[in-house]
Amino acid sequence: MVSVVARLRIMRVNGVRCFAAVATIGALALGGGSRIRALALWPALFLGTLSIAPFSRIYMTEDRNGTVAIRRLGLGQYVVALLAAPILLIAVFAVTALVNLVFPVGAIYVPLVAGGILFILSLWILAGLVVSLRGRQRGASLHETGPETPKGRRFAISNLAQRPGTYWTALTLAQQVIEQLPRGSVLCAVASDEKLAAVYVRRGGFTAGRRMRVYRVIS
Repeated sequence: MVSVVARLRIMRVNGVRCFAAVATIGALALGGGSRIRALALWPALFLGTLSIAPFSRIYMTEDRNGTVAIRRLGLGQYVVALLAAPILLIAVFAVTALVNLVFPVGAIYVPLVAGGILFILSLWILAGLVVSLRGRQRGASLHETGPETPKGRRFAISNLAQRPGTYWTALTLAQQVIEQLPRGSVLCAVASDEKLAAVYVRRGGFTAGRRMRVYRVIS
């Protein structure tokens, strides 16, 4: 175990292709070994990764099997998350309008095809959200912070995932990333179940809060 930790290198990811890989690892981990569930989860996780990217540092292990993200909590991320869907719609309609200008013959069919694609994507994302929520323990919080969370400069840890069947390097990666945070800052997270919350407390040095929330003051 010591040799594996010593060889572990932090790789900060950027770009759509890398974000897609992060979403794939998360989908496989949350899917619990089911590729059908992983396929359903992927679009929602990919859009979620894109929405936090401007405010986050997203990392992957060198073997591309473990991921973690650290983001600064603030109002800006929620604004971007709310605008993500309208921006996607605007982009699709802009491409549709451009195609109509270049190929006038397809003016009738292109909007129908674009509308059909949007409808399918919406159902796909909705299915992923349903599967994700069903995988969470009942009563788990949807937010990383709560009344028990200490005041201060807050960061959230998310996208902590390990590709099934591989050595659990994501926790080591997370520990190395956490060491880079400023002293006195507050790191927050919400676990999907009590088992994961116990791992945060036992192996990550976090303090348990309510509804599977955990926090840690960086010292």
